[in-house]
Amino acid sequence: NKNYMSLAVFYCLANILLFTLLFIYSTSYIASKNNKNKNIIQNNTKHNLEKIYHLNSYKDSVHN
Repeated sequence: NKNYMSLAVFYCLANILLFTLLFIYSTSYIASKNNKNKNIIQNNTKHNLEKIYHLNSYKDSVHN
C-alpha cells in the first residue's frame, strides 16, 4: 500500500513537472514568434518609408 502511495506521488510530481516544462516552452516559443513578426513588420515599414522618401526626393530633384 505504501509503495502505491509513493508511486502515485511520483506520478503526480512527474506530471506537474512535465506540464510546467511544456507551458514554459510553449510560452517562450510563442513570444519568440511574436518578436520575429514584430521585427519583420518594423523592417518592412522602414523599407517602405525609405522607398517613399527616395521617390519624394527624386520628384523634388526633377522639379528643381
